[in-house]
Amino acid sequence: MFVLTLADARERQERLLAWGAAAGLEPGVFVEGVDLRRASDGFQAPVDGEERRRQRYGRPALTPPEYGCALGHRRLWSLLEERDLGWALVLEDDARPTRADWRPAVAALTTLLEASSLRGRPWVVHLAIDDHRRRTLALQPLTWSSPVPPECPGLGAVDPRLGCLWTTTAYLISRAAARALLADEASLPCLADDWEQRLQRRTVDPLLATRTALFLPDQTLDSQIEHRTRTPSRRIDRPRRKLLTLAYRAGWFARRH
Repeated sequence: MFVLTLADARERQERLLAWGAAAGLEPGVFVEGVDLRRASDGFQAPVDGEERRRQRYGRPALTPPEYGCALGHRRLWSLLEERDLGWALVLEDDARPTRADWRPAVAALTTLLEASSLRGRPWVVHLAIDDHRRRTLALQPLTWSSPVPPECPGLGAVDPRLGCLWTTTAYLISRAAARALLADEASLPCLADDWEQRLQRRTVDPLLATRTALFLPDQTLDSQIEHRTRTPSRRIDRPRRKLLTLAYRAGWFARRH
């Protein structure tokens, strides 16, 4: 289990440790991300496929905080290889559990996945999909060859033709997926939460989500990416990003890969 945080996010870390104390959460789970919030106005992340990025996000490059967030998640993914882990639970430091038995539920999920035909495949399971997002995703049913543990929450597959998924609050990731993501985005990460692109490129396959959220973001905390962006004219808010995704999927922009 890893929690992505920043060096000055002491309040977030203390809140996380407070609710996680009963579940054995310890300070060692925190992994410091890459903080580019105070990057100079002239900073620009490296550009790879400028025209494609402009079509996808409405601009050629990620803002400094977005780039730092993407690099932070890459740092977490690399730990699976370094520590010889088959999978990992990744949380951002604003994640909060929706149920007291989240740890047995996570264990049941991983037991089910590792006993299935998905073992060794680059799967990702999102654990923080709220009711509204889940309805728009129209999760596809799954069948299992082995019995489903009673603690296991329902799972569905994300179909990129039916809905987009933008979140990195809480997810399970296999070692194969972490390795594939690191290799595929070696030149430049995409937005940390652009899972649709990864699914379309089959970097992640399958992309799954629980039918009930095990975690949700703490709405009392401000965004560490958006509210400190020094160049707000370059920032795309979430509603506009979703509109661009729909336009991209419908073919309103010429796709170039």
